[in-house]
Amino acid sequence: MEIIKLTPCSPSRYFDDVALLHINEIHHGVIPLFGKKFLACLYCELSRTKFTGVWAALDQDNISGFIAGCADIKSSYRAVLLRPVLIMAALRSVCFTFPRLAGKLLAVLKYPYMPARGKADGSDLNKIKAELLSIAVRPDYRKQGIGGMLVKAFEKQLALWNVAGCYRVSTNETDDISNNFYKTLGFAPVTTTRLHALNLTVYVKNISACA
Repeated sequence: MEIIKLTPCSPSRYFDDVALLHINEIHHGVIPLFGKKFLACLYCELSRTKFTGVWAALDQDNISGFIAGCADIKSSYRAVLLRPVLIMAALRSVCFTFPRLAGKLLAVLKYPYMPARGKADGSDLNKIKAELLSIAVRPDYRKQGIGGMLVKAFEKQLALWNVAGCYRVSTNETDDISNNFYKTLGFAPVTTTRLHALNLTVYVKNISACA
């Protein structure tokens, strides 16, 4: 198993596979509703954004899992969502499935600016900028430590970006698999928040404890 950092020069099928894995395995939230083409475009744009990355677990050139994360959630969102190629991809998705997506698009755009109540190591949770954006592993590759390997790859990059303190991740509070996964890897639940129709549990992990 090899963990690689995807770049805009990576094979386009890698981003297609990441998009399909997101749709098939991350069932909560709005973004999967935008479809494979939009998600493939989104992850490609994330891979070219400063202080943002997408990593994939490869088994004989087949993607078995992926993770995406950034050093500053607001900066990454502003950089990616304002790009014409992604705007056009989003508009095509909205028009194709209207009105199901039109009313939910705002939830995606406002996510980085939602206030969160809670403290992590005594610090205001809203001051934590680094975030694990998404992670998924194919069902037939689970329980092999791939998720942990992907998280470590992201944490190693956070250190290279000189990110200090904690980083955060949010997940559906009713998803036992993802909640247990984060707890097993040393994340601590600090608060809950609501996004559209979802209640999310917010977890944090101290980067200094990741070595």
